[in-house]
Amino acid sequence: MGLISVKSVAITKTPFDMTEKTIILDLEVPLTSMNKVLNQELKLIYRNGQWLAEISIDQIPLQDTPEAACERLSLWLQALSKGVKGKNIKHLRLGGLFKEKRFK
Repeated sequence: MGLISVKSVAITKTPFDMTEKTIILDLEVPLTSMNKVLNQELKLIYRNGQWLAEISIDQIPLQDTPEAACERLSLWLQALSKGVKGKNIKHLRLGGLFKEKRFK
């Protein structure tokens, strides 16, 4: 499987809680077994000194059977799992973004 690529990065502060900040990564996940690339949003939330990763999977195409739907989900999760391992995200240095003055 190919590497996941980051299409864009957005950083926001929560208006009601200035200690919470969010990074949204727009990822492209290659599914080489199906010759497809699916887009996935990965949200990284920094809250009270700790990080939380969230995804919402809603881009998987409809399938004809429950088995096919589960198989497609399995392939998607495997590809996503390989791409979002810490070593593949580390080079983005996302934690350092919040050390800048504008995010304090």
